[in-house]
Order: sequence, then structure tokens, then C-alpha cells
Amino acid sequence: MLAAKLLAAVAVVGVQAAVCPYKDYPSGWIIVADGNCSSSLTTCATTNTCDRTATKTYPAISSFSGWMGVGNLADYTYTNLTLKDTPSLTIARMSLPNTVTTLTFDNVTKIDLANTALTQWSSVKTLMVLNSPVNFPNVGVVWPTNLDLVVLSNNAMNNIPQYLPTTLTQLAIQSNYLTDLVYLPKKLVFLNIAANNFKTLVNADLRSVKYLYMSNNEDLTKISAVQFSDIAFVKMLNCSKLSDIYLDATSYTALNKLQPWNGDDETDTPAGYTINYPVASNAAACTAAGGSIQKLWESTSKVSVTACVTGGSGTMTRSVVATGVSFSTTRQCDNDRATDAGWQQYVVLATTTTNHVV
Repeated sequence: MLAAKLLAAVAVVGVQAAVCPYKDYPSGWIIVADGNCSSSLTTCATTNTCDRTATKTYPAISSFSGWMGVGNLADYTYTNLTLKDTPSLTIARMSLPNTVTTLTFDNVTKIDLANTALTQWSSVKTLMVLNSPVNFPNVGVVWPTNLDLVVLSNNAMNNIPQYLPTTLTQLAIQSNYLTDLVYLPKKLVFLNIAANNFKTLVNADLRSVKYLYMSNNEDLTKISAVQFSDIAFVKMLNCSKLSDIYLDATSYTALNKLQPWNGDDETDTPAGYTINYPVASNAAACTAAGGSIQKLWESTSKVSVTACVTGGSGTMTRSVVATGVSFSTTRQCDNDRATDAGWQQYVVLATTTTNHVV
């Protein structure tokens, strides 16, 4: 009789382990809000064996520190979820309810983004990865289908992740180590590239961008063949080394029509330009490139800004791009606010010491 009971117990444990969806998760606590919890509408911790005897119930909160994995959160009631302060986070079997629209990872060293084929997070419209040196794989990421805004701030990133979802209209990738705009999504309306390591900005199609934040790029010396069309706001403070701007005629006209920004950080639709260092584009180099020197914002700017303007509206040749200087890793904060519907609440500029609303 005793032997039969032992065999039955072993069989139950075996079935439990076999059906646990988190069996491939590493050891450690997994946050869930499902049948593993003692009651509905609660958040609790479980393990990769789904052992109910090991579960711990947590109060109704939306920010969690130190977790190793995320599981089924069907009974989670908040619209935002923050996971932070952990060396590694597994989300392969994460399942979010339709109510969760904002997901934040803060100070997370590793996330298994390449294993998201079964991740259920289609409700997420805003994804923020802050203060996290996460590796974004080039293949294997199944992004949320409704993702619109991605914030990648202070992550020591050297390049824009390849294959970001085509649904994006807003990207904030400030306070990193970017040196170019390769892999920039094509349909962006809002772009924040403040406080990076650009030496030059070259051959970038920003014709869809309405709101551009590019302050505190201290080593930026040249802007060339960057196209604008529908630009409504540009902030380029503290770009002290910027000495040359090359624009096609259409892009020059789009920028030159802007009026000085009124400094209103609360508006949902900022308009105008702000710049605080002069730019004196090289006249001889401009002539050699087939362009002519034109003043930007001649009657309104407090500092003199000249650009080399070419007659066409196509992409300029690389011959006008001079070799830049070496770049530093100095970080400064652009205390801007990203202000179009939904941006002001989520788009943050994070540094290692402080967070700033963009």
C-alpha cells in the first residue's frame, strides 16, 4: 500500500512538471497572475515547476524588481508593467492581457528577445528599455503587433537595432553611443537622438519626421544629405562643434519656414526651432559641391546659421562629407519633453544618475 502511494505521488509530480509551461525557464522566481496564485486578480511568484506550495502572493503593484521570469499575467489589472533590477529576464512564455499597453524594462542586463515566438504581448504599444545593455538580436524577435513607440535610453548602444518593427512611428534612442542612423525605421513621426556620439549625420531620410530632438551631440560636426519635408519642430541645443550643414533645396525650405520655439514644454504639438550655437558652413567647400550658401532663419535666429544648399531635392553625394573628429563618451542631459499625444508621459531621457523627461 505504501509503495502504491509513493508511486502515485511520483506520478502526480511528474505530470505537474510535464505540463508546467515554465519548465524551460531558469531557476528563480517567475511573476504570474493566473491559476498558480491562491486567488484570482492577484499577482504571485512561482517557479519553473509551477509548484503551488512555493508560490508567494504580492500586493497589487505595477513595478517589480529582481525577478528572473515573466509568465501568464491574465489576471493582471494594470495598463503598465515595469520589470527592473535583474541580471537576466526570461519572457518566452510571457502572456499579457489586452489591457497592458506599456511595458518597461529598467536596469535589466539580459532579456531573451530571440525567444519570443510564443510570447503573447500584442497589446503593447509602448516599449521602454532603460539603463539596460540588452543585446537586440537581428533575427528571431517577434515584436508586439501594435507597437508604436520604442524608447531605448542609456543602454550603451552603438547602433540602432536592425529589424525594429515597421509599425513604429516614434523612436527615442537618446543617451547612447550612436554614430550613424543606419537601420532607422522608415515611418517615424517622432525621433529623439539627443546625447549620442555622432561625428556626422549623413544620408538620412527624415521626410516623415515632424518632431526631431538632437541636442547635446557634442561631437557632431556636419549634417549632410539629411532630408526633411514635414518637419514641425527641431531642437538642436549644445551642438557646439557643428560647423557645416548641407541640404537639398526642399529640405532647406522645410527647415527655414520654422519659427523660433516658444519654449512651451506642456503643449502636445511643439512647433519651431531652437539652436544656441552658430553654424558657419564652409563657402569654398559648398561651391565645390555645386551648392550655394544660404542663411537659415535669418530674421529670427539669435545665432547665425548658414547652410550649403543644392538645387536638387535628391540625395547628395558623399563627396561633400568631410572626415569627422574622434568622439568622446561624455553624456549630457537634454531636458526636453517629447510632446505629441502620449509622448510626454513615456519618452524619458535616462542617464546613469538621473532621469529627465524629454
